[in-house]
Amino acid sequence: MTDRNLRRRLRAMSDPVPPADLAGRLERDIPDSFGRGEAGGAPGPEWMVARLGATAASIGALVWVVLSVLPGSGGPGGPGTTVAAMLDPVARATGSAPAVHIVMRAWSRTGEPFSFVDPAGEPQTFEAWIEMPGAGGAAGRARVSKGDRVRGCDGRETVAFFPGRGEAIRSAGCVVEVETFWPAAWVLQLKAAALAGGTAIHEGAGSGGTARLVLREPGVPVAGRKKAFLPEFDRETEIVWDPATSRLTGLRRWVIEDGRHLVAETMVIEYLDHPDGALFAVEVPPDVRWVTLREAPETLAGLGPREVTRRFLEAAVASDRDTLEILGASPHTAASVAAAGVSAVVSVGEPFRTGVFRGVYVPYVVTLGRGEEAAERRHNLALRDDNPQKRWVFDGGF
Repeated sequence: MTDRNLRRRLRAMSDPVPPADLAGRLERDIPDSFGRGEAGGAPGPEWMVARLGATAASIGALVWVVLSVLPGSGGPGGPGTTVAAMLDPVARATGSAPAVHIVMRAWSRTGEPFSFVDPAGEPQTFEAWIEMPGAGGAAGRARVSKGDRVRGCDGRETVAFFPGRGEAIRSAGCVVEVETFWPAAWVLQLKAAALAGGTAIHEGAGSGGTARLVLREPGVPVAGRKKAFLPEFDRETEIVWDPATSRLTGLRRWVIEDGRHLVAETMVIEYLDHPDGALFAVEVPPDVRWVTLREAPETLAGLGPREVTRRFLEAAVASDRDTLEILGASPHTAASVAAAGVSAVVSVGEPFRTGVFRGVYVPYVVTLGRGEEAAERRHNLALRDDNPQKRWVFDGGF
C-alpha cells in the first residue's frame, strides 16, 4: 500500500475505540518525562533530540489501535493480519517487563549515532539498561552505550558523555532509543510492517523449543546520498521467542545491499523487575567539557540551510572555531574541522531531504590542501533546526 493510499484510508476511517483495558493503560502510561531518542532515524546533537510524551508501550498500543483495523497485504484475514495476530501475545508479554538489559552486536561506525548502519563496518557492542515509566507516575530510567559514547538518565535528567572527545552534554528528561533497544518495540515494528505489506519468509518452530519469525520489508527510498539508517535499507528481521512465556529471546537483522549482510544480533536479553539505580549513572571525569548550543548573533541567527552551509565552510577555510561552534559543532568537532585543511569553497548546492533523516542535506564542494596537494572533496552537510533556538545548525557530513 502506498503512503498516499494509506493516508486516504486513514482519513476515511473513524477513530477506533480501544478496548477498556487498553484505554486505561493509555491514560495511565503516557508520561511527559520519558522520550525516544533516535526514533526512525538520525539524531541531532544531543541537545537537539526532542523528547516525546509517550512510552514505547503507549506508542505501541496506539499503533495497535490504528493498524489492527487495517487489512494486511492479503486483505482482511490475509497474511499480514495473520502474522500480526501471531505477534500480539509476544508484544504483550515482552512489553510487560518493567525493565530490560540488552547486549547486542551492531555493524555501525565510530562517531555515529546508535541508529547508524554500516554493512561493511566492524561490529560494535551496544549495551542498554532500560526501565520504562511505571504506574503511579514512576519516572523511567535508562543507560545506553557503545565504544565512543554513553548516555544515562536517572529519571530526572540525561547525561551524554563522549570519552574520546572529553565532552559531555546535560539535558532535562529522558532520551532513549526504544526502537533500537526495547524488545517490545521490535515486535511492534514487525507487526506494523506485516500489516503494511511486509513478507513473512519463515514462521514456525526454531531451535530448542522456540518459535521463530523472519519478516522481509522494503526500505524508505534514498536519493543524493548513501543509505545510512536501518529503515532506509531493504531488510530482513528475525525474532525468536519462548512459546511458554511469549517473551522475546533473540533478534537478528540483515540488510539487503549488494548481498545480504548481518547488521545486528542480540547477545543478551535479560528481563528485570527491580534494577539497581546505580546502573543508570554515568561517571563523568571532573575535567570534562560540558557542551551547550551557543547563542547566535543576528548575522548568523536567521540564516537558511544553504547560507549556514556556506558560512560553516567559510569558517573552516578561516579556521574560525568560534563561528563553527555557533553553527553547531562541538568544541572538539570545531577544532577538527578548523584543522582539516580546507583552502576554498568551490560550490554550495540546494538543500534537499531524503530518507528518514529529519533535517536537510546541502551538497558542497571544497578544496583540501594547496598547490599540487590540492584536491576537491564533494559531500553533503547535514543540518537540523529542531533545537531550542529553532535555527539551522550542523549535524554532520564534514
